[in-house]
Amino acid sequence: MKIALYGHAGKVGRVLEPALREAGHEVVGFGRGGDRTLEGLDAAIDFTQPDAVVENVQAALGARMPCVIGTSGFDGDAVEAA
Repeated sequence: MKIALYGHAGKVGRVLEPALREAGHEVVGFGRGGDRTLEGLDAAIDFTQPDAVVENVQAALGARMPCVIGTSGFDGDAVEAA
């Protein structure tokens, strides 16, 4: 799978990215304010800050891809509304 990894440079992302690659996945790292496209990717994983989750999930939903949220403390109601 081709995976968008939000928060790739963070504490969890630095561990998760190599593990995903070792499992045979292609990983595209996304940081805050990046202008990369989700086009051509299969799924998104979010390990960022709580205030970034909604924007990242909206981007994934806009690209019609599943998104796994590993961030804690995010606004669940705002994500649900998206």
